[in-house]
Amino acid sequence: MKFQQRDFQREGGEQDRLQASVMAALKEAGVDRPQVKMTFFDAIIEGEIADEEAAEAALRLIEEKAPPVRILPAHNQLVMRGWMVLERQGDTLSMRGLLPEAWTDELLENHPDAQRGEVKHQRSIRWEADPVGWGLFVDRYFEVVGDRRIEARAEKILLSGEATPTLARQWLQTGEGLLSDGQTILDDFTLFPSVWHFPSRKLESGIEGEQVLDLRRNLAASEIRFGDGEAGLPSGGIQLAPLAGVLIRAPQTVSFVIGGRAEANDRRLARERAEVVKRLLVEQGASAKRLEVVDFEPTSDEESAGLVEILIR
Repeated sequence: MKFQQRDFQREGGEQDRLQASVMAALKEAGVDRPQVKMTFFDAIIEGEIADEEAAEAALRLIEEKAPPVRILPAHNQLVMRGWMVLERQGDTLSMRGLLPEAWTDELLENHPDAQRGEVKHQRSIRWEADPVGWGLFVDRYFEVVGDRRIEARAEKILLSGEATPTLARQWLQTGEGLLSDGQTILDDFTLFPSVWHFPSRKLESGIEGEQVLDLRRNLAASEIRFGDGEAGLPSGGIQLAPLAGVLIRAPQTVSFVIGGRAEANDRRLARERAEVVKRLLVEQGASAKRLEVVDFEPTSDEESAGLVEILIR
């Protein structure tokens, strides 16, 4: 019997062959960083795998490729790679993913209405991250209006959706503090000069449907463009008379923001132009209380240089 044991465990013997078969099955099943320890026919397996289904498939593959091998429940030390997607569209924040227990409550503590039906929880999940830090980041990321998305996986964090250049920089900088070893952060933001430009923004003015479309068309029909480096309009308030009429006829619940598109990143000049437009519109009869000058950020849209825009609040 002792001779048979030595023969079974010798280098290149049956135990080594079974260990190699189990290792090959784990790799074929997509297990990252697989490890196998054999004691006769008992195997301890370790590694990272995508999800529970993939883990079960790995066990079936081991049974197929190394039928004598036994893996006790305590010896199955495969861990699943955690991931999550948090996304807001309109008024709905939803979450899906594979996370450690209690993570969902931490992330969505201040978002009680979030939909979390597609979140699975497992104890055996590798997720090297700080839930408190992530919870603070989620709060800041979604406190600003707009459709937006976070995708976090083992190898990367991807941020996308509506943003201004300043917000994008802030979120990326904060997100870098959440990175685990070997993880990178990327973005696919659609950049706008201000939150007032976000297509998903819900208007504060209480109008909707055709009323909004008509008012936006009328505002866009009266383009206000300044010459290079200039802070005055050649024709003064005369040019703005039709636009002033649009503002005066708009429902009294509607207010507006006025902003200048920066030329050569000159935000001071852009704001000065917006102030000029507001003053001229008020001189034409528009209500000053319904007009607010705001700052627009520079973007890569060169065709907008010199424009002053009026948007429904």
